[in-house]
Amino acid sequence: MLSLFIILLGCSNYLILNDRVNTLNNYINSLKIEDITKITIFLSGGIKDPKESLISEASIMKNNLVNNKDFNKNNLIINFILDEKSENTAQNLLNVNKYLLKNNFTYNKYLLSTSTFHKNRVNKFIINLDFDINFEWILGDEKLSDSIYWENIHINNVNNDINKELFMNEL
Repeated sequence: MLSLFIILLGCSNYLILNDRVNTLNNYINSLKIEDITKITIFLSGGIKDPKESLISEASIMKNNLVNNKDFNKNNLIINFILDEKSENTAQNLLNVNKYLLKNNFTYNKYLLSTSTFHKNRVNKFIINLDFDINFEWILGDEKLSDSIYWENIHINNVNNDINKELFMNEL
């Protein structure tokens, strides 16, 4: 029997965010109910610009999942954890790590759901934050015309992003 911990990373672009949600939904619907004992989905994404939205990415993702008529066709019991404070990938993963360390859960499988173009940077964060977890990936394919360009720039800042967030948390 399996217990799953799934991290779904938000995105300020609705097209990409919705693709990540739909990709996760397809994965959940592919699961066999007799194999699963528990699923926890950690939805990570806050409000990046209050002028554009007053609803966190985490809340939008949860609403999109549970309001989708095709969501969870197997009626699996799913526990949602909402991280509505994270505004970037460094914060997403630091908050996931804090949550896991604080709650000391043990799952059979840990999965991370994001976009294919985002995987290398997320993986670099995971390595640099010394996660003691081997993640499986659930990847959406949607991207914008400049997504790979920006990822190639942002991946060079992973260590600085981590240090900045750790410093801000100490204040």
